[in-house]
Amino acid sequence: MANVTKLNRGMPRANRYQIFTSADVADTGGAVVQGDVLRVTTSLQRAAKSILVETQMGCDLGITLNSISVVIPRSDSVAGHRKMSGTGYEKMLPSLADAGEVRSGNPEITIGGGATVEFSGPIDDIEITTWTMGAWTIRVD
Repeated sequence: MANVTKLNRGMPRANRYQIFTSADVADTGGAVVQGDVLRVTTSLQRAAKSILVETQMGCDLGITLNSISVVIPRSDSVAGHRKMSGTGYEKMLPSLADAGEVRSGNPEITIGGGATVEFSGPIDDIEITTWTMGAWTIRVD
């Protein structure tokens, strides 16, 4: 699994959009393949309000929306926690450095060839789960 991130800082965050295509290059330098994750939140610096998926004839595309969840482990011990001093009491906060990513288990959505489909957000990431030959374009707003 590789990440695909495209940065566009030339416009205000609320107006940003990004277009991901099957011809893009993953962050690792290779082509986009099955299992790669389009990092929408990193690319837009916010969750997408909507996405538009277009596939060419003969291109069956399977995607999973919000496929990654960030988990911050909870611990009852003081080790690995920061202490926040308040007015007379201390509250233990988990260390964000211990956060990890897990698969969300959301279902796959299959989009047939020659289709145009729109989804509304919030959408943080898109995983390319299956992809036959042909080209696809995903616009995130």
